[in-house]
Amino acid sequence: MRDLFLIYREVPVLEKNPAKSKKGYYQVADPFLRFWFGTVFPYESFLEFGQVDMIRERLEPQIQTHIFWCFEQLCRDYVRQHSMQFNCGRQWAKNYEIDVPGVMWMVV
Repeated sequence: MRDLFLIYREVPVLEKNPAKSKKGYYQVADPFLRFWFGTVFPYESFLEFGQVDMIRERLEPQIQTHIFWCFEQLCRDYVRQHSMQFNCGRQWAKNYEIDVPGVMWMVV
């Protein structure tokens, strides 16, 4: 799936050796596929039988989470495209998460 660019591996931006990091995890690359398989697909049979009102309450928080994820991704893409000085990604650890950190490139 990685070869088809359907998923990608994400590691914290401050990892010294990202290829060998155990902190990484896989994400679905396409926002539509992420939305479909993460939100709609599990409730597809309920939606086919017209039980929209029942499912709407369950889907609302998931839809909001998906919108937040898309916005964070857009912000990271913007910083990557408009700043050559920063390495941008996500940073997380046990007690915190930073959605759009910019790490200054250091030439040694």
